[in-house]
Amino acid sequence: VSLSLSDAKKVEENVEGIEFMVPRNQNQATVVRNFLSASGQISGDYPLLDKVQKKKLIRGRFLNQADIEGNKKVAVISEDTYKQLFEKDLNPIGEYIQINDINFKVIGMYEVGTINIGGSSEINIPFTTFQQIYNQGDQIGYMMITGKPEYNIKQIEKDANLLLKNLNNIHPDDK
Repeated sequence: VSLSLSDAKKVEENVEGIEFMVPRNQNQATVVRNFLSASGQISGDYPLLDKVQKKKLIRGRFLNQADIEGNKKVAVISEDTYKQLFEKDLNPIGEYIQINDINFKVIGMYEVGTINIGGSSEINIPFTTFQQIYNQGDQIGYMMITGKPEYNIKQIEKDANLLLKNLNNIHPDDK
């Protein structure tokens, strides 16, 4: 079963207790700068991700709404990716990297934390740009959901799963 942005919106609108709902897409890619390359996970994200999974920025900024609306070719890189692609002490902000032969301007760099769902070489680009370059249309890979403090997150998860099964014509007992 593939999930869509409309599925995510229906979950956000109909499941009680959701604080944040962030659709995401991910893909592996080789990232190149001059003669240096790195293998990394490219994540198509919304600015809201920074509220759910706070990035400790060392330089620059995280993605913003203008990046989403403009399908901008901008990237936020991890410190590990920086070490693979840049000379020591070079400020990466404003520099370009190539993802799948497409130039992206580096707008931010973050420190890799102890909890990092995307891995230490994750590169965040705008969700809309990811949709375009990987021809994703309305499809999403998964969604991250946080619950309001006064709600039971396990119940939110059950409600979201049941709604997604109903939306995609899956029997409620199927796993």
